[in-house]
Amino acid sequence: MAKIKNNVFSVLTPAICCLLSAFLFGCATAPSRRTAELPIEKFYINNLTYYPLASICEYFHIDWDYDSFGRQVSLEKSCVEVKLLIDSSMALASGSPLDI
Repeated sequence: MAKIKNNVFSVLTPAICCLLSAFLFGCATAPSRRTAELPIEKFYINNLTYYPLASICEYFHIDWDYDSFGRQVSLEKSCVEVKLLIDSSMALASGSPLDI
């Protein structure tokens, strides 16, 4: 009988210590990932959120221009220029090519 009491006590002691430490000190959890919501219009395609480029540029004070003949968008802010080609995954950031 004493052997059973010792076994029960040896099992319950760590469990009680864990519960008390979680209660007294709190559980360690990572904060949930939240995406920032921009206060501009948005729309959804296939459950993906899209923001109009013109609205983003206006919100972040980015100068932009669209060349309909060359089919490219030029963005400029703080001496950094980015050129985006329509229907392409390539961009030029201050003259350096990027695959976006």
